[in-house]
Amino acid sequence: MGEQTKIEWCDHTFNGVRGCAKKRIPIVEGNPEAFYPSGCDHCYAESMSKRFPKNLGIWGVNGVRVLAKQHIWDEPHHWNRRAKERGVRGRVFAYSLGDMGEMPVKELHADAKLYGYEPTNEQVENAERNQHVCDEARRKLFALVEATPFLDWLLLTKRIEEIVGQVPKHWLSDPPSNWWQGTSVSTQPDVDFRLAKLIEVPAAVRFISAEPLLEKIDIRRFLDNEYAPRDFGGAMAEAIGWRVDWVICGGESSLSAREFDIPAMESLVDQCAEYGVALFNKQLGFRPIEEIDSTRVRLKLVDKKGGDMDEWPERLSHLRIRQFPEVRL
Repeated sequence: MGEQTKIEWCDHTFNGVRGCAKKRIPIVEGNPEAFYPSGCDHCYAESMSKRFPKNLGIWGVNGVRVLAKQHIWDEPHHWNRRAKERGVRGRVFAYSLGDMGEMPVKELHADAKLYGYEPTNEQVENAERNQHVCDEARRKLFALVEATPFLDWLLLTKRIEEIVGQVPKHWLSDPPSNWWQGTSVSTQPDVDFRLAKLIEVPAAVRFISAEPLLEKIDIRRFLDNEYAPRDFGGAMAEAIGWRVDWVICGGESSLSAREFDIPAMESLVDQCAEYGVALFNKQLGFRPIEEIDSTRVRLKLVDKKGGDMDEWPERLSHLRIRQFPEVRL
């Protein structure tokens, strides 16, 4: 993480906050017993945190959020100088070990309402401490984005509905050209809720992380400028438009990975091609599944993440797509 990363679609990773609470969508509103499958279910960062809780936090609404040490906040300034000297922009993914949009106090009370309990004073105090950490990290993150204009910041969250109220107000009418805002989707319910919120965010690039992609999803209505959400005014309205600009797709890579439906990736390829939207197919995951003669067959690959495109059979050559979006500001 940080200076070096194995993530193919970025040059650096940055984590101002470590720790998070899983986001899941109830199948029936108010029912705490059944949820749609979530990309959070097999969170690799949570697994890492169990070994290193002091540095990586403790997961859950009653967990612990950890603010990065100052030297972590200093590193992007070095990346920025290097990018300027080389004349090649760097892409920074934030966050891989937390969620930049998390609101711990609000989420504690939402959890208490869902499960029918009254938060204890200790739980409220802990949530308030976590809230302070998250608020401080956002303040520092937004200042860092503005201070490093030769880096494109890929800010990813599952809490996309919070972002308009969190970013500096002047970003809404005069957004930084290096602000890329993304949200994670794994299922159609994720798409229906989160993408309606994403296209209201006036970032220079809006992107989707469909990793892990857990089922075939339909995103077509968010790939065109058919929506007209709130107008923040300024240069944004004319320059950015209202659609998703980039889609990242991939399967889970852990030993407990769920099956990755290759036809679901093929569907995203077709949708993005139809609307001229950039697509980055990162990996097929640990359990990629093909449909051959109406039979579901697991594709065996040497690369356990399924990220070596040279290893993909020729019949899947149409999926070897790794595109990046244009920045319109």
